[in-house]
Amino acid sequence: MTRITRTQIKRNRRLATLLGFMLALALTAAVLLAVQLGLVKSEQAEYRESTARRINELDTQLLDEREKLKLLQAERDLIYSQSLALQGDVANLTSSAADSAKHYSSLDAQLDDLKGQLNAKDAEIDKLKANIKNLESVYSVDINKQFDIITELNELLVNVPPIEFEREVTKDDGTVEKIIDYRIPKISIYYEDMQKGYKYSYLADEVYSSASLLKAPFALSILEAAEKEFTDRKAQLEANPTAVLPEPKYNFDKIYTYTKADYQSGSGKIKDEPEGKTYTYRELIEYLLLYSDNVAYEQLKKEYDIREFRSLASRIGTKAMRKSLSDISASDGGKVMRAIYEYIQSEGEYSELMYDSMINSAHTVMITMSVYPKKVAHKYGWDAGTYHDMGIVYDENPYVVVVLTDMEEGGKEINEYIQSVIKKVAKLHANFYAKR
Repeated sequence: MTRITRTQIKRNRRLATLLGFMLALALTAAVLLAVQLGLVKSEQAEYRESTARRINELDTQLLDEREKLKLLQAERDLIYSQSLALQGDVANLTSSAADSAKHYSSLDAQLDDLKGQLNAKDAEIDKLKANIKNLESVYSVDINKQFDIITELNELLVNVPPIEFEREVTKDDGTVEKIIDYRIPKISIYYEDMQKGYKYSYLADEVYSSASLLKAPFALSILEAAEKEFTDRKAQLEANPTAVLPEPKYNFDKIYTYTKADYQSGSGKIKDEPEGKTYTYRELIEYLLLYSDNVAYEQLKKEYDIREFRSLASRIGTKAMRKSLSDISASDGGKVMRAIYEYIQSEGEYSELMYDSMINSAHTVMITMSVYPKKVAHKYGWDAGTYHDMGIVYDENPYVVVVLTDMEEGGKEINEYIQSVIKKVAKLHANFYAKR
């Protein structure tokens, strides 16, 4: 009879425990995958439904716009006929010495009014024609191809590659051993076409730590407040050129002097500069967006606080960010980037500052590299448990894309995977404008 030693029993127990752990891990992974696949199918069905609904809305809008165009053209033709008749009356009047100057002046005023109406109608017609041209492009979308791209994108997102990491394990004899393990990372995506409003999202309500992404909406809140102050002061001075106004709160020419007491670890350049170096507050905003500078962030908070930031988070309809400014979802990121896009498009006093700083923002390996040579106004975030990027892609038809992950390890393989996702989103966007 074979004798089983205590060592063999102990080894068998460890093996059984290990097998049990591996089986539990496999079952957990299977359950998680099933849940994720269910979410994807649900999102895909929702996307199909929302896309069809959006196209029906645009179809109705197109019919309405064509009817408006017909009515406007008829009104314009009527005004033009009246204008021609009046011109004839004026010509006859000027050739007749018997007609009074008062009557001539009245007809001339009527003619000017008709010309004004005619110009206004022409402007409305031009605007309607441009809108109709934009709406007609809806019919160039190959919906079947669009759903094929969605399927490819979903498969890419579900099959996110596992990340290798090192962890410590305490053995039975009390010694600590480092082993290689793997984990499945999280990723969330949000895409929105800035012109037609098409959207695609994947786990877009998942909440992440925002890391340095929050610096973009924070900068926007400062610039919008400064914009309002600038406009109000300009109006006051136009109304009363001799008025003496108080010093502006948002004086970006004000000087900040760096001291070692202001040192902040993490990202940025100011922390490595010698004491006594000076910056304007305009430069602090640039450093905030260009280099994600933590010293600049803290100084701007001290100078302007975060009340405007909180107001912005509520006003644009964020959810996670409204509860905590240090949290964000991909959906929130989309709202933030749309607000930044609209601010830049407004061509206000400081919109160029925001555009230039975000176009030249550092860490370009995610969105910027994926869509090169297109320009991207973006903000990245990289910290413990976070590896994010969100940006406005200045395609011929601009769009927003937000990528949130917990792939804090970064690196070549992770960047290549994220780039493949963003390129697929770019393909999805391009298909909206492809000619069949």
